[in-house]
Amino acid sequence: MYRYSIFGSYKKLLIGISLAVLLLGCNESENNSKAEKMNSTTLAISESTRQSLEKIKNHRILFAHHSVGENILNGLKVLAKELSIDFKVTSINDIPLTNKYKFVDFHPGKNGQPKTKVDGFVNKLENPGSEYVPDIALMKFCYVDFLKETDVDVVFTYYKKNLMMLKKKRPDIKFVHFTVPLMKRSYDIKEKLMRLIGREHWIDITNVKRAKFNELLFNSFSNDPIFDIAKIESTRLDGNREEFLYKGKKYNSLVPEYTDDGGHLNKLGQRVVAKEFIHFLADSLR
Repeated sequence: MYRYSIFGSYKKLLIGISLAVLLLGCNESENNSKAEKMNSTTLAISESTRQSLEKIKNHRILFAHHSVGENILNGLKVLAKELSIDFKVTSINDIPLTNKYKFVDFHPGKNGQPKTKVDGFVNKLENPGSEYVPDIALMKFCYVDFLKETDVDVVFTYYKKNLMMLKKKRPDIKFVHFTVPLMKRSYDIKEKLMRLIGREHWIDITNVKRAKFNELLFNSFSNDPIFDIAKIESTRLDGNREEFLYKGKKYNSLVPEYTDDGGHLNKLGQRVVAKEFIHFLADSLR
């Protein structure tokens, strides 16, 4: 009788968990249905976007990045085409910088090794005398640079030290900053069960680490322009934020409708972020 009672309790618990998972699954299906109705035409292009793009195309801008940066540039090119603006991005990974270029980009270091990205950015810009002097220079980390084992304080200290050095060595360049992009929370059955029983999920942990870096960035470079891609990526078109609780504190994650693989930006996400990036660059040139 006692063993049967215990078995019955466990059975009820499992049924309860299963029902909760099914309900969460229904909510997720509803979200996916909404996502299918959204497309790249959801976001209208304003006249101010046109004016901002016309402004930045006439300035030298150097952008160091990897894959999500490529997503942003894809969105920028799409918007430029729709606006009939001749906007060219030149990749200078293997060619010398010269003044014939305006907007240039390159891929320093390796994904998962954030210090190598800082080193590559520094090597490109620390020595004056180059024929190409950008009006603005900025580098972006990727979401894969912040994993469960990443020591955020070590990464930020290295970034801050080198950026402060660059600002002293190159007062002729305006350095601006990027927050770290986020990942979408996983909502498959396994992850739902893990969260129901109080287990931590690695995507939540890494988004918390990204949030910590971003907070340090705002605290240390409050007087510099900072492109807050994390805020943009976690803000839905209706203005609501994608949030989750971790140890009693709210954090943000990537809006599911902005990605197809959980980290990179799809066509809608590219458009959303690129539009804000255009305005940010124009504002930073003032």
